[in-house]
Amino acid sequence: RYETMFYENTNKLLQFGGVLVFIVPNTCLSERLSKMIASHFDQVSVYASPEQRFKQVVIFGIRCKSKPADKVVVSKLMNASQDITTLDTLTDQPNPDKEGCFYQLPLSFGALKLNQIEIDTKQLSHEVANIGRSSSLWNNFKTHFNSVNKNTYRPLHQMSDWHLSLALAAGQVSGVVESKDGRRLLVKGRTFKGKKEITETQVNEVSGNISETRISSDVFIPSIKAINFTKESVNFGEIITIK
Repeated sequence: RYETMFYENTNKLLQFGGVLVFIVPNTCLSERLSKMIASHFDQVSVYASPEQRFKQVVIFGIRCKSKPADKVVVSKLMNASQDITTLDTLTDQPNPDKEGCFYQLPLSFGALKLNQIEIDTKQLSHEVANIGRSSSLWNNFKTHFNSVNKNTYRPLHQMSDWHLSLALAAGQVSGVVESKDGRRLLVKGRTFKGKKEITETQVNEVSGNISETRISSDVFIPSIKAINFTKESVNFGEIITIK
């Protein structure tokens, strides 16, 4: 998962004694990621995010030298991945009596240096002239920022959410659309991520025990909206949702 890759690439950038604030969906807390966190951090605590649209948790910890994974921490993170409702919700009013509620930020090592580079219009024009238009990206502007092929084709059948999401991401569903009857719409589409949950129930015929498995997966949800630009229309300026 991307969350695990992000952790592996950025964990080394935090100095020893630094405070980790890691916000991820609880379902990404695999055994592998939980063991890595338990090996690299002390005083690990995990809370449920106040906003639960994406079922996220907030993990705190203090960076330390690598050590054997703390089994208690691994168990705590794995339990959070299974049931987020067992966690305390993170608030802006911490409980001072609770152990590990506060984290002290350490001082940075070495002198802090801030660098700033400014370039004015005259300098920019001079650099562009020296480089030459043929060596810049201007000649390939349409290749990188616009569709070269303006021909459009109707899909052979109704598009699935997956194919529609790809079309939206490629910028193929946008711009001004005009129908044969003169209706004119300014169309803009986007794709956002949501969650799809499936619950599976199994009954053991021998013992009679019932087990329930909840599977949560990421889904891409397409959304297309348009503004009615039809002249002299009673609905001129109305925002329309296209499904």
